[in-house]
Amino acid sequence: MNKICLLCVISLFGKDMEAITFTNDFSYDSDEVDDFPSPNMMLALSSSAYFPDDFDTISANGETKCHIKVVAVCDGVCEEVEVCDTVMSTVDAIGYIYYALDLVVKKLLPGAGGRLA
Repeated sequence: MNKICLLCVISLFGKDMEAITFTNDFSYDSDEVDDFPSPNMMLALSSSAYFPDDFDTISANGETKCHIKVVAVCDGVCEEVEVCDTVMSTVDAIGYIYYALDLVVKKLLPGAGGRLA
């Protein structure tokens, strides 16, 4: 069983808001890839503490960007994924977070056909 270590950097920026950047580090058992990302990981990443109270109102104009960078390391092998797109709600931003996490796992882990296969 290997551990996958993830560094997630998520930045939100737009015309009517100050840039917000937050970072999280996670460790995850690679043989549990079927459950990736775990509900606890998603809860930590999508915590409303990271998003301003008026984020949905601010982002509704379609000018808010969400930039996500995920760096994953497992058994000495590293993969990096970056996703950047316009978001119009907190739900959109969380969807991009999930997409980036899923993509990096597929590129890296054996169970998903990744580089460690």
